[in-house]
Amino acid sequence: MVKEKRIMFICPGWQSKKRSVIQKLNFVQFYKRDSRTIEATLRHSSKKRTYADRLKYTEIVYSCIHGGKTFQSESKGVCPNVRTFRNDCPAAIRLKAIKDGQQLEVEAFKHLPQQRILCGAEKERVAGLLKIQANKKLVQQQLMEDTGNVVLLKDLHNIAARVVPRKSVKSVVETLSAVPGADVELILRDENIVTAIFFQTASMKKTYESFPDVLMIDATYKLNAINVQLM
Repeated sequence: MVKEKRIMFICPGWQSKKRSVIQKLNFVQFYKRDSRTIEATLRHSSKKRTYADRLKYTEIVYSCIHGGKTFQSESKGVCPNVRTFRNDCPAAIRLKAIKDGQQLEVEAFKHLPQQRILCGAEKERVAGLLKIQANKKLVQQQLMEDTGNVVLLKDLHNIAARVVPRKSVKSVVETLSAVPGADVELILRDENIVTAIFFQTASMKKTYESFPDVLMIDATYKLNAINVQLM
């Protein structure tokens, strides 16, 4: 976890620039939980103070997306498996228009999607490698060595999904039907949604006729271009 840090608020531009730098360097993602503008402070304070024109807030609090406000479930137990993204992470950055600050201690890991984002050049490089059927695990390892970022296989899957053209069900059926002696049947559910495609070659039919009392089923785990299970 990241312990609370208090630093002086410099200017409004800090929100979009400095906060982004801190998030990347410290492997954490913040959201604006609370703030108080100079106008509101002066309106409710008896003390007359002056603030620099470049300032917008007298106080602003950024909390980790895993923490911030304490989550209080209102569940009646009907859905016991409901989950929340928050886990009471205490990480926070509290900024005030005063000269007072502490060091930020980092104990979190660079695992959030916001810190795993690849730049345009890196995405193009990955897309080119995936088009030539490069090994995804080797691509993942090389990216992590080159960028220093955490890269998950699902990040590569997402890039591949955007660059590799998807085949329609019609084209798949046409390809399977072109196999001599093969049987192809679509299994549909409501609204004509395809749930499975039955495919049996002449060799498969001959084997089944020879051993009708034995049925063996095996399945791959979506290790194909269209990301479906094969049985």
